[in-house]
Amino acid sequence: MQPSQSPAKKKRKPRLAAIEYIRGISMMGVIGIHVGSQYLGNPAANMHLIALFEIFTRFSVPIFFFISAFGLFYNLDIHAPFDAKHFYKRRVQTVLIPYVVWSVLYLVHDGLLYHTGFPSPFYFCGILFFGVAKYQLYFLVILLWFYLFMPLWIWMIKRMGLKGLAALLVFQIAFDYWSSYSVPFNIYVYDLPDDSLVSRHTLF
Repeated sequence: MQPSQSPAKKKRKPRLAAIEYIRGISMMGVIGIHVGSQYLGNPAANMHLIALFEIFTRFSVPIFFFISAFGLFYNLDIHAPFDAKHFYKRRVQTVLIPYVVWSVLYLVHDGLLYHTGFPSPFYFCGILFFGVAKYQLYFLVILLWFYLFMPLWIWMIKRMGLKGLAALLVFQIAFDYWSSYSVPFNIYVYDLPDDSLVSRHTLF
């Protein structure tokens, strides 16, 4: 008697060439951001090049977030039951564990080479929460929060039409503008005590 065959795996949708092109352009933008950061140290910096590298290239990081979200929903059947166990198990393996490991390595590296000391367990949790073991890790923290709220995003996509999504976009832009340019809010954050958990990690 032959063993029964396992059910066929779900067929993935074809790769989209446009997404690959967008990813390549975004990679060039990230390179431009890092080049611009170095170029700012030039005492005779060209302001046009600074505008090109430091401002124009900033489109790249939001596009990477868009690609991540698009890829998830492109291959997801939102009308099927959400397999939370499989989804989160995979994200723990591919994102959370590498994020924690690299955070620890960065903290050990800085503590040994730059004598910055090692955080207490309380502040270590704060460092992981805010993603400030190294500046580039914030990207992974935002991705983890996005994955955590995946059931909410699915619920919203199912129930919100184009007008609702447009209103949500307007709200997001308004909140970003307020949090970036609100003088009272920024004065409050910068006036927090130096040993405040929020102050230590939002102004890292």
